[in-house]
Amino acid sequence: MIYHLSESQLISPNKPHTMDGFNEQNILINFNIFKELQFYQIFYSSGIKIFGLNTHQLFYIFYALVALCIKSYGISTLFSTNCKFLSYIDYFIIFYVVNQMYLSFWKLFKCLNDRNRLLDLFKIAQLNFLTSEECTKYSKVLYKHRDKNSKFVNYYLIFSFVVILQWFIFPIVINQILYFENSNVRAQNIINLCFGVATLTYNKFVLIFYLLEIIVTSLTVYILIMMDTLIISLCSAIIYHQEVLIYAFKNIGYEDNPKIIQIFTKSVENAKICKRINPFGDYEYSLLEELIRINENKIILFYNKINNSIDRWYRFILFNILHVLIHFVKKSFKKTCHGGVQHTNPLCHYTTAIVYHLNKVCMTPGSDTVLTLIKIGSTVLYITARLFIYCYLFDSINKKRELVNYSIYCCNWTKMDLKFKKLLLLTLQMNDANRMVIKASPRKIINLQLFASSEYNSLLNYLPFKKT
Repeated sequence: MIYHLSESQLISPNKPHTMDGFNEQNILINFNIFKELQFYQIFYSSGIKIFGLNTHQLFYIFYALVALCIKSYGISTLFSTNCKFLSYIDYFIIFYVVNQMYLSFWKLFKCLNDRNRLLDLFKIAQLNFLTSEECTKYSKVLYKHRDKNSKFVNYYLIFSFVVILQWFIFPIVINQILYFENSNVRAQNIINLCFGVATLTYNKFVLIFYLLEIIVTSLTVYILIMMDTLIISLCSAIIYHQEVLIYAFKNIGYEDNPKIIQIFTKSVENAKICKRINPFGDYEYSLLEELIRINENKIILFYNKINNSIDRWYRFILFNILHVLIHFVKKSFKKTCHGGVQHTNPLCHYTTAIVYHLNKVCMTPGSDTVLTLIKIGSTVLYITARLFIYCYLFDSINKKRELVNYSIYCCNWTKMDLKFKKLLLLTLQMNDANRMVIKASPRKIINLQLFASSEYNSLLNYLPFKKT
């Protein structure tokens, strides 16, 4: 299938991108997940607006403020006399969860603040993002990877759901196994916030405190998982479009009778079009961009388009990388998921298996310890898998970018006209001068040489020097 830019698309001013035209036929990612879980409403403003925000966005803000108040009150009572029962592990988990909650709320408000920029990045998830004839020849690559990406995201959500389900259900199971109502031992909860009440009072109203912790953790879990899904989906879309560019560049000049259409007779008309699109832009640059759109050299424009999308995407997700590294370094026990995977049939089988084995474990002695070990073990596995996925995606983007650069050198540019050669050289120079790379891979997450050099310089600064 070959897509072409219509004349109205060519001469109309740039408008804010919307998601109305997104469906399963023209998009690379599983967009139904974001629509059915109402996550895309954070970016797409529609319906009644109050203070420039729609009802969904206002709900997220209100929910976040309520959860923040509950969490702040729970933290303020940690060092009261009624909280002396807490162990060091409990304090560690509480402060870690607080850290993750603040980072998740930061993500939420950043998404709300930058929703227009991120909405524009969704363009790269479209199958017709690269509209040149050279790129559309290899559109089968996109269709092949689209199904793989959809399956991977579904399995990732299932795994996340299983992990977070343990954190939400295990406290109820343990409280049913060990009767705490008239005991001096405090009942178990999700993160064991104290709330400044005595043990007997806490055990009596444990369900209310459980619901309070559900309010605190559910939004944190939701934002964390949905942001992971978004990052996996858009990073995968970038990688797939890079593969198309690799095939397209390699075959430039090797087709039979390559022709480059010259349209200098329409330069005056195109100049007027460019002035309407970008009245403050440079004349030569705008004219060249319009010429590229309607001749074979258009492929280079899309190459720069991909690189610009990568840079904008990296700038947006840098704050999320900090979140992942904190997960990995602290080896914590709090994890995330959401219940939006009801479309995947394996979820029913996994849920049935979990209920069966959970019931079997609960009938054995020392089941509370076993449940805790299961919960912690699966969470550590989830943290490691999450870090690996991030590193793999960033490493793949960097490798594909290098392969695209190599494929540019492999094209038969000697058969092209002078304008193509100049534009090709300019593209290579721009790529070398302006590029943003996240140097993380499945094998390493830091630059070892730079780290060793920094440590050496730091030691030299602190070592005493002998006076001569």
